[in-house]
Amino acid sequence: MRVRLNKFLADAGVCARRKADKLIEEGRVKVNGQPARVGML
Repeated sequence: MRVRLNKFLADAGVCARRKADKLIEEGRVKVNGQPARVGML
């Protein structure tokens, strides 16, 4: 099952989806040690 990263963060209670998008754009979210990108699945 594929889930958008911003939705995953929101569902996990980290932050709202829009805030997650902002954190991703700022490079503050990493996946496997690499900076995440907005829209990443």
